[in-house]
Amino acid sequence: MSHKSAGILPVCNGKLFMLKEKGKLADFGGKRKLLETPEDTAWREFAEETNGLGSRADLLRVLAEFKNKSGHVVFICEMKKPLVGQEFQVVDLKKAVPSFYELHMTNQINGRLKVKGLCSFFSKFEAIDMAPKFIF
Repeated sequence: MSHKSAGILPVCNGKLFMLKEKGKLADFGGKRKLLETPEDTAWREFAEETNGLGSRADLLRVLAEFKNKSGHVVFICEMKKPLVGQEFQVVDLKKAVPSFYELHMTNQINGRLKVKGLCSFFSKFEAIDMAPKFIF
């Protein structure tokens, strides 16, 4: 199945940055345009939704890629610099309060992020010190 939408979940120095969207936390993503790859969709939407604060040039590496049943692809990306702005929610993965799982279980996460394996991915990092790099 082709992707219908895609987004980025940026991580920097052990912190996950999420977009506040309609009362829920979401990735920086949206619908694809004709002939876009999932990566192209995700990076275009990321630049749009961060008002140019975030770009592909800030990428250190892609940590993981997930796809939900509806065709939304989300890329977890380690970035060179954090996002700064009132419209962004920061989840401190080192402190894990609240954890990504708790946000998910209390319905604070946008439905497009209901992706098998995403909570497990973040729970791996809640027990270790991730600064300044992820350890695999």
